Amino acid sequence: MIKPEMIPQFYGSTSFVKGWCGVIYTEGIMYLMNNEASWLVTDISSYVVDPKIKREDFISIKLVAKDGKAEMVLDDGNGKVLARQRYTHVDLPDIELKMYMARNELGGHTLMLAGEY
Repeated sequence: MIKPEMIPQFYGSTSFVKGWCGVIYTEGIMYLMNNEASWLVTDISSYVVDPKIKREDFISIKLVAKDGKAEMVLDDGNGKVLARQRYTHVDLPDIELKMYMARNELGGHTLMLAGEY
């Protein structure tokens, strides 16, 4: 399970993994994948096949989990909501996660925790 106190330790990234839908994952994202939140990472990654999201160079992602429920919002970094996903049951601690997905030099996207940007 994700430990909220572990999230701040991810600052910058030195290794990357090619993930779902061709999205590149950082060490912090791999932490989520390896700690029972792979569903979250694959959900976020699947949005890059949506043409309105795929064309964005920068996407801000915010997930708020509380009392076994969660809401995830993807926006363009300026507050324009691109997608919203609500979850009626999640196995996450009460946590607020901020992530970014930015276009990389390969023409795809890299998904990272906010501290890795």
